Amino acid sequence: MNDIRRINRSFLFTLIALVGAVAALSFVMIAANIWIVDENAAYVVYFVSLLAILVVVGLFKGKLDRITQLSYLIKIRAHPGDPLPIRHAKNLDDLPDHLKSLDYERYVWDLDHAVYYRVTKDEIKRLFPRYILEVVVLVSPRKNAFYLEQVDGEIAAIQQMILKSKRVMDRMTITQIKEIGNLDETTKEQIKEIIFIRANRTIISTINVGIYPAGGVAVMLYSDTYRPSLYYTRHIDEIKKII
Repeated sequence: MNDIRRINRSFLFTLIALVGAVAALSFVMIAANIWIVDENAAYVVYFVSLLAILVVVGLFKGKLDRITQLSYLIKIRAHPGDPLPIRHAKNLDDLPDHLKSLDYERYVWDLDHAVYYRVTKDEIKRLFPRYILEVVVLVSPRKNAFYLEQVDGEIAAIQQMILKSKRVMDRMTITQIKEIGNLDETTKEQIKEIIFIRANRTIISTINVGIYPAGGVAVMLYSDTYRPSLYYTRHIDEIKKII
């Protein structure tokens, strides 16, 4: 709970600093119009102040986004859900057929991993319809980590392919699934490395899922009681359908 209070204070102080900076620069702009007689000089002050506001807002927005994403992780870790029973992923060799039944298409496959994707209409944001790119990465048990460098390039290629079809996306979910042989601390920490980021106007949610056949469960860091957004809830619900 101390971490939650700390991140909330950080967000509040950053927001206050942003409002204060914008208010100060706005006062300078107003003062320039009122007290500077030379119109050219007043215009220069006005323009510089306006430019400074844009820079300050951009910098603070990035920081606020980072604080917000970190707060999501902290609050999810504070209210973790239990391991989930395995229904469709008891035999990972059967998982590709199950993904296809859910309308996923296979983009790439090799001995180390396979990447599946589907594009669905955003039913949450109804005012300005968009699409959601959903990616599932099946990672070979012989790999030590959930994250593979080549996957970034493969997902970028999928994005470009979809953009060419004139479908606008501003949300992407990535589910990385790997069979695990044990639940030691190293594996648990890898599973906890979930990500919420904003990149190139796209909000990306990445969740790692460890399939633990010995226990008959799927292990991931998630929460049923704390849900930062409807999109997060949707992502968790889709993972439950997969496993």
